[in-house]
Amino acid sequence: MTSLLSVHRALACRITNASVCSTCSSSSRGASTSSLALESIVVSSPSLSFKFVASHGNSHSAAPRVPLLRRRKGQEGEIIRSGVSKRRGCCVAQLGFTADPRVSIERAASALLKDAATLLVYQEVFRAAPAQAFLKILLALRRGDDGLKLLESYGEFFKLMAMGQHTSWEDYVLDAILAGEGNPFAEASANIGNLKSIWSSHGVPASLQAAAASDLDALQRLSITESTLSGWVTDIVADVRPEWRTAAASNLSCKTVRKIPAAAEENSNSFGFSTITAGDGGMVDKAELQSQEEHLSAETSESSDRSHHSIPSLIEQDREEWRKKIGGLWRWSEAVPKLESYYASHSLGLVGSTQVMQWRGGKLARDLKRFARAQTPCDLTIHASQRQALLENLQKHAFGFPAQHTLLCGPSGAGKSWLLNLVLSNLSRTTKLRIVTLPQTELKNVNALLEELARHWQLRFVLEIDDLSSRSGEETFMALKSALDGTYQEWPENVLLSVTSVRPEQIRSGTEEATELKHLFGVVLHLPKLSEEDFILSARELLSYRGKPELDVEDDAKQWLHNCSSCTIRTAAHFVRSII
Repeated sequence: MTSLLSVHRALACRITNASVCSTCSSSSRGASTSSLALESIVVSSPSLSFKFVASHGNSHSAAPRVPLLRRRKGQEGEIIRSGVSKRRGCCVAQLGFTADPRVSIERAASALLKDAATLLVYQEVFRAAPAQAFLKILLALRRGDDGLKLLESYGEFFKLMAMGQHTSWEDYVLDAILAGEGNPFAEASANIGNLKSIWSSHGVPASLQAAAASDLDALQRLSITESTLSGWVTDIVADVRPEWRTAAASNLSCKTVRKIPAAAEENSNSFGFSTITAGDGGMVDKAELQSQEEHLSAETSESSDRSHHSIPSLIEQDREEWRKKIGGLWRWSEAVPKLESYYASHSLGLVGSTQVMQWRGGKLARDLKRFARAQTPCDLTIHASQRQALLENLQKHAFGFPAQHTLLCGPSGAGKSWLLNLVLSNLSRTTKLRIVTLPQTELKNVNALLEELARHWQLRFVLEIDDLSSRSGEETFMALKSALDGTYQEWPENVLLSVTSVRPEQIRSGTEEATELKHLFGVVLHLPKLSEEDFILSARELLSYRGKPELDVEDDAKQWLHNCSSCTIRTAAHFVRSII
């Protein structure tokens, strides 16, 4: 170290005593008036070697060249005059050390991988495919993989994020934190107050709180932006196209598209968009990039508005607020008390973040068919009394008051499913009631479903079975009847059953008539067969619902009804679609 300092001082003195440019001063001390020739001095030690490069020319802007720090083998204190080494290194600036981009990226990626490895209770955050793809990029950066592998890894990460509809990597991490799956800290927090849980009396242990705090800070460091991650890739793979840089640095939360500057149009793609204008040596002017991010064109804004016209549910709004609460903290570890409160009121996993689900293959999954429905069914006058009774019963359950299992029965096409979907859709927009669809093929596993829903004791569920009929088989109905009777386990207080059926008196469970099954429902609503007047009235209301109230369709409706000979809500809907 002594020899290193002495060489550094000698070099500094040599630069100071070098001839001064005539533009600055006419004097020179102890040196020739000619320019100082380029000189390389390397000081080697067993671990590190420092390569100093100094120069001074006749230009007024001349300054000492940036020295290089390199690992080389040699004897301690040995001074070697040599050319520039081809080995990778980092720069030693006149005032301190400046890391070579490749080395600094490798170190940053290694530090993030260490953060991921040190997680104590939030390991599940990195179990899913997008998170695994993120780690794959970090591994490739740390190993210094070739450019093709890096680009492939980033492409996989980008695709998985988009397929999962994750708005950004940080939002993905925050959503995984709020899910709390496989997390003992979240499990303990969610069961505070649950008398059936072992965590009820003990509360959340201090060790789990400390582990959660440590993990949250690590996850905050891991929540880098897509522009940072893609920037690391492009720093190593410098010859990627500008349009790739644009897309790779974006995410689903981006609502702006930056046009290509006029000077860069010749380098643009066929779509006319770019994200980076490279200057000399491939360097990018960040201030210019920031200034280029402008608002959407009118056409893009209109298409964006059309694609996001739906109003988010209370659960979605609430989750967005919680993401902002945690993400806005200076240190995420400060969110430990907030997360305890969140888990206690919202529960864990998919149930905590999803309002519409389906029991399929022995587990809960998002009900994509119901979720994809853009509109709530039309509120028909002929269902007014039944709708009010059904709504009042389900509202009691949604707000934590005692309610009764509900059975909607009537002939085919009377609008049983229509009415149930209408009420549930309205409640999903005004309450946090969860809706779980149970297909008839899964009725034999109803006890497993009830056990799963009972775990989320702080939430309220409606279990929907559509078109219950004797076609499902005797074993199926025996399982449902046993569940309602409480033969094997007590029916959970937080689950309410709503069933539609054509003729419940014809349903049999074993050798007993289904009227006994019917009596297990506290609320039974009968929907009668539609008359001709009901059909015409429903057709008019459906037209008004679709924005065509001025059409007079009475004669056409009668003719349609005469031809199809089926007076149902379904037929009325088909008629309306045929004339719009």
